[in-house]
Amino acid sequence: MDKCKFRKMYLVTGASGHLGSVLVRRILEEGSSVRALVLPGEEKFVPPGAEVFSGDITDASSLARFFPEGANSDITLVHSASIVSIASREHPRLWEVNVNGAENVFRFAKERGVGRTVYVSTVHAIPERPHHEEISEPSVFTENADGVVGGYARSKAAATALALRFAQEGLNLSVVFPSGIIGPGDTQKKESQRAFDKGDGFRQDTVRSARRI
Repeated sequence: MDKCKFRKMYLVTGASGHLGSVLVRRILEEGSSVRALVLPGEEKFVPPGAEVFSGDITDASSLARFFPEGANSDITLVHSASIVSIASREHPRLWEVNVNGAENVFRFAKERGVGRTVYVSTVHAIPERPHHEEISEPSVFTENADGVVGGYARSKAAATALALRFAQEGLNLSVVFPSGIIGPGDTQKKESQRAFDKGDGFRQDTVRSARRI
């Protein structure tokens, strides 16, 4: 990584999850400072050296403490916190966290003058195409689009639409669309990661629970 391409301070939500914790560790290695937001009780999963805040993105008071006061273009926010689920039955907190929580985060980023925001969406927010055809990012995201399958995908599509709305209103925001993430640094060891570590490869049917990343 080129250090000159990165800003002085990063705010990372979901910092106790696989992606979040790896990202925090890499940023710290580059010499930047990190504020990490995690659920109460998950502080131990954050790499040492970060300034850790316990809270919940659905709770405005948590975000008020987490976001620094005053406009600061040197701050980059990475919003990676969400509930991930492939369950056939929709998780009761799915929409509350993935959509309402995301809206809270974007609103605070705008109000506090964050210089840059990166929203971690998912490839599942992009409508699937029949017959294994190649997919591409649509110009408009909606949870009701044909090919957006399942509660998790719908919630992330709705949150992506919110993110793009905030971008249109002036928030400097980018969206990334990762697929499944497996590799070193998964401190909480999802079932899929444990199978991978054992040499069984990635088996989608081993992931049976909804959990935060």
